[in-house]
This record gives sequence, structure tokens and C-alpha cells, in this order.
Amino acid sequence: MALDDITLMIETKKAKEVAEAQESGTEVKAKAGQVVIWCKNASAYAAKVGGKPWAYLLISHDAVAPNMTLQGLRARFLI
Repeated sequence: MALDDITLMIETKKAKEVAEAQESGTEVKAKAGQVVIWCKNASAYAAKVGGKPWAYLLISHDAVAPNMTLQGLRARFLI
């Protein structure tokens, strides 16, 4: 799927918070879970009206760099 075929919701957090969110029931993980549900609902609605699907990326702050592309970040951080 090309990036012009999707709407990305991107959030950056401290690397430590992203790692903790993947391992335990932290507030960051709970919020990320809610955003994923929102994206699924938005994608379902978009499909009905001819819109693009939504996806959520929770990105570690230290992964953001001038040489990173949205495609690369999407492949690495898609939830």
C-alpha cells in the first residue's frame, strides 16, 4: 500500500515509553490501543464513503532522523 493510499496518525514518544508500552500495561499502551480502535473505526467509515484507510504509528523519538522515510517508519512502527 502506497502512502498516498493511506492516512497516517503518527505520535512520537520517548524511546523508553515506547519500549515499556510494548511490554506492559502502561498508560501509553492503553492510549495506543484506543487510537488503534479509532483508526479501525475511521477506516471502516472511510471504506463506506470512498476514503482512505487509517493507520497509527507510535514512533520512538530516537528513530526520527532526516534519513528516515515515512515508508521506513511505517514498516517499523505500525501498530
